[in-house]
Amino acid sequence: MDRDDAKRRVLEASDLVRLIGDHVSLRPRGKEFVGLCPFHEDKNPSMYVSPSKQIYKCFSCGAGGDAFSFMMGYHKMSFPEALEHLAERNNIKLPKRSAGTSGEGDEGPSPRQRIQQANQLAQRFFKQTYTDASLGKIARDYVTSRGISDAMVEAFGIGCAPDAWDALAGQVQQQRWDAHAFEQAGLIANRKSGNGQYDRLRHRLIFPICDTLGRPIAFGGRTLPDSKLGDKSDAKYLNSPETPLFNKSATLFGLHLAQQTIIAKRTAVIVEGYTDVVAAHQADRANVVATLGTALTKEHARQLRRYCDRVVLVFDADEAGQKAADRALNVFFEENLDVHIAVLPDGLDPADLLADEAGLARWDDAVDQAVDAMRFQFDRVQKAFDQTDSLTGRQRIIEEYLRTLVGLGLAQLDTSRKGLVIAHLAELLRVSTGEVDAMIRRLTANARRRPAPPTAPDPTIDHDDHELPGDIVPPQNRRDMGAQQVAERHIVGCLLNDAALFHELMPDGRTMDESVLPSDFADEHVRAVYDSVYTWLGDHDDLQPADFRDVFDNDEAKLRAAMDMQLEVDTLSRHDGEQRLEMLRRCARTLEKYRAEREYREEKARMNTPANDEPTPLLRRLELAKAHRNANPSSVVRPGVSR
Repeated sequence: MDRDDAKRRVLEASDLVRLIGDHVSLRPRGKEFVGLCPFHEDKNPSMYVSPSKQIYKCFSCGAGGDAFSFMMGYHKMSFPEALEHLAERNNIKLPKRSAGTSGEGDEGPSPRQRIQQANQLAQRFFKQTYTDASLGKIARDYVTSRGISDAMVEAFGIGCAPDAWDALAGQVQQQRWDAHAFEQAGLIANRKSGNGQYDRLRHRLIFPICDTLGRPIAFGGRTLPDSKLGDKSDAKYLNSPETPLFNKSATLFGLHLAQQTIIAKRTAVIVEGYTDVVAAHQADRANVVATLGTALTKEHARQLRRYCDRVVLVFDADEAGQKAADRALNVFFEENLDVHIAVLPDGLDPADLLADEAGLARWDDAVDQAVDAMRFQFDRVQKAFDQTDSLTGRQRIIEEYLRTLVGLGLAQLDTSRKGLVIAHLAELLRVSTGEVDAMIRRLTANARRRPAPPTAPDPTIDHDDHELPGDIVPPQNRRDMGAQQVAERHIVGCLLNDAALFHELMPDGRTMDESVLPSDFADEHVRAVYDSVYTWLGDHDDLQPADFRDVFDNDEAKLRAAMDMQLEVDTLSRHDGEQRLEMLRRCARTLEKYRAEREYREEKARMNTPANDEPTPLLRRLELAKAHRNANPSSVVRPGVSR
């Protein structure tokens, strides 16, 4: 089996619905599945996945492709990485590339890939240190004292950093690893003296922070007791610095292990620490993740919204819960995600609670009875309202609270969420919802009259790392297209849906392959796609989705454009082969019309010289044909329009 056969076999073996469903919650809609597109800030499901064609398409941002495209776009993989990952996922052994042969990715690893490789080598080093009889004893004793099982150590890839200044740096030098990549990953740094390098993580229990595929993108380290370095100035917990792979405000610890359970339960539970996540998973509560020393951010919410509808923030103190509710309001207003607050009993943290004999039941009660963030904050405002005797004081509390909600975008909330807020406010003020609505409109109008402060880029979003994959742009509005451009797109789409149409008879009496040539296409981008399809079908009897990458020579732009046209035609023809054939013939007739008009103009321009005043027989024939079309306009049918 050569690598081309392997690519086709891997693509055919990859269940795209299951693959994308591991990262996005998909719901059936007719013959397809639909979900929130992960390549843009999708408020309503706009990404469709076709099981029969094994392709996906977002009709909002234009993202689309096959299984390889998804892995390359979502996980920032190169094509060889996507191929190897999907082959491993489907238990397909790839043939080794011969030395000296060319192929995708031969230009060498990118900076992102070099950092990824450094992280993988570091994780191996930390795990080896943990299992070392002498070096890892303190770490293993600490893990045992926290009740963490060997299975959890393995699942989370827990390791430890040696109690030394330059153990990892020395290993990098000895093994001749890429030192610059380790620096970029934040694992080692140069000494101020300029003499050598030192480890940033020393004498710590190491928790790999992974992407959704389980690849380490950063590390978190917790200090261990009895360091011989006497290095007491470091924080109790230390994370890797941000890198091209790691954005702290957009990363959730344990998500790679939790995502399937989150999708199944439609609920994500968020705690504050690494060991809390481990303890929850050990107790078979696998929908638990942790933020990395930050509050729940809009970027976290956008990521979780692809998996679930409800998020529960777990805290071990009421005061912490109140602060979390304040910050969570931003998420409530800007993302279609229900945020709840759970305060654990007796001020226990999750790990300590779950270690108790009755801890699991108490945990479940706290999560199940969590109060939504809006209600949680309402209760606090109501308490302050009830404790204030003066009318002026009460009015000030309510107006300040309303002003806060208006500033967050209360007026822009969807009807159901806005209604919930107004109902709570009416209950608090003991007035009608109409009066509350009038107050909100007045405050909104006042806010609009004030000049808006200049806005800065959202610091929680890594703009460079969240661009759309490749050169994806929003699809062109079909209404802006002329009849010829639509016809060209539909011809390509028809052939991609049914290759047998390539040899069907067209209105001019010739078969499709003789009637419509690539040179007949005016749109250069569509022509390029059609040229690839035309060449392929000239040499092959069939064209399946697994062949697309070979047809378009792994050109992602062509691949996305082709799949866009394929899905467009499949939708318009209602998945019916007879309708596709009729559409193809109408489109061929339209192109025939435009081709004749072009030939007429060219011939007239060529013959319109003083030496050739008399029209040639060809020109007379073209003029007669044009006169016939003008006298019988119904003989020309726009694509997609029945006679």
